Parts: sequence; structure tokens; C-alpha cells
Amino acid sequence: MPDPSSLSKPVVRQLRRVVLLAAALAAVALARDRMISDAERRDAERLGLGE
Repeated sequence: MPDPSSLSKPVVRQLRRVVLLAAALAAVALARDRMISDAERRDAERLGLGE
């Protein structure tokens, strides 16, 4: 039977990869939302609808 710590290393590495991928996707989604919000605000100001 293999050592349990030797089995956990690939699992931890895979989990870390998944977490980093999720964080990267979240960062891209947030940046995209910010860009869209900024563009909408500029359009509203250009049309005289801004606050």
C-alpha cells in the first residue's frame, strides 16, 4: 500500500491548480464588469444622463 502522503501531493497540486484557475477567471470577470460599467457610465455622460 502506498504512503498516504505520496498520494496527497498530486491531489494538492491539482487542487492548487484548480483554485488558481478559478481565481484567474474571477479576476477576468471582475475586470470585464468594470470595463463594461465604465463604458456605460461614459455613454450615459455623453448622452447627458449622468448624475
